[in-house]
Amino acid sequence: MELSVVRSMSNSRVLVTGATGFVGQHLVRALVDSGRRVRALKRSTSDTSDLKEVDCEWVTADLEDLHLLKDAVRGCNVVYHAAGLASFGQLQCQAVYRVNVQGTPT
Repeated sequence: MELSVVRSMSNSRVLVTGATGFVGQHLVRALVDSGRRVRALKRSTSDTSDLKEVDCEWVTADLEDLHLLKDAVRGCNVVYHAAGLASFGQLQCQAVYRVNVQGTPT
C-alpha cells in the first residue's frame, strides 16, 4: 500500500456504533491509538466513563432513529457496526430485527 493511501486512511473519520459495549470500547481504543479520528455512537443512557480518557467525538443516537443515524454517518469514510441487541424471547424478535438489521448503517 502506498504511503499516501495509509496517510489518507489515518486521517479519515470513522463511526463506531455500540462504542460503549465490550467490543465497541476495545475497537474505539484501537482505532484512536492507530491515529484514526473516531466518532463514537452511544445511546442517551450509555455510560461513557470507561472511555473518558479516549479522544473521540461522541454522538448520541438510537439505531432505530434513521434521521439521527444518517447525521452520525455523515462525513465518515468507514462504519464499524459493533452495536446490537441480544434477546432470545419471542416478544423481542421485532426489536432485535430493527436494531440489528435495519439499524445497520448503509
